[in-house]
Amino acid sequence: MSSDIISEISGIDSKLRRSAAVAAFEIQNTGSELYNIIFDTGLRSKSFLAARCTEACARAASKDPGLAKARAKQTITAVLNNPEPDVRYYLAVIMINIEVPVKQAKKCALMIHKWMKEENGRGAKAAFLEAIAYLSVIDGSIGPLANDILNEALNSPVPSYAARARQVITRMKKKNSI
Repeated sequence: MSSDIISEISGIDSKLRRSAAVAAFEIQNTGSELYNIIFDTGLRSKSFLAARCTEACARAASKDPGLAKARAKQTITAVLNNPEPDVRYYLAVIMINIEVPVKQAKKCALMIHKWMKEENGRGAKAAFLEAIAYLSVIDGSIGPLANDILNEALNSPVPSYAARARQVITRMKKKNSI
């Protein structure tokens, strides 16, 4: 079953092409075993298949964070190994849903900040912004970096990016993090 889903996610058979959203739904219904298989495939693959698999896992983790928590170590390792650009956004989304040890939070935040500087897309930058803000809650020494990035985003001429920064600040205030 999992190999069928991976084939369909990759679009190997265009008649059976499955969207990452549908795959994420199946991951949620099936559980961590399917998440693990698709996540591993995403980390081992390149380009399109890697992006599609990590997208499915990110969508599933956003709905059910428990799926990603068991793979926190692998997610952190993947972030620190500076993956290809197609996968970074989805790893940042997954990162928001896992528990990151304090000793690795700053390393992850600095790597994600590096990605942020290289990225042109506002959607990915917004996910990176949220991941860095989340990591600043874990390790207070990241706070100044997170504040600088949030302030820059708040002053962005792109309304959606500024709105995302306001949403992140609101969520963090609710958690009494800032």
